[in-house]
Amino acid sequence: MIKAYSGIRKNKDTYVYVNGTPLSSDHHEAHKCNFEWSYQGHGPRHLAYAILLDCFNDKLLAQTYMTKFSMDVVGRFNQDKWSIDSNQVKEIITAYQSETKH
Repeated sequence: MIKAYSGIRKNKDTYVYVNGTPLSSDHHEAHKCNFEWSYQGHGPRHLAYAILLDCFNDKLLAQTYMTKFSMDVVGRFNQDKWSIDSNQVKEIITAYQSETKH
């Protein structure tokens, strides 16, 4: 099943969903910060980790790639509204893994 991840900013609050349900933010040591995107920092790395963990259900993979995924993808999301699906996430991580092998 393809998962659809999306985020929206309303006023100063951010909301992130997976298939229309709020994405859990309780599974990373940085969970005290809110999900954020469109810049580099703790909030975007937290979101990157949550997306990767939800998509792959693999804590080691999520920790390994969260910073690069945050810099390359989450940090470039549109500030107000964005979406990405699990197939896109998997393609990006597969490309990262290919880079590591060379």
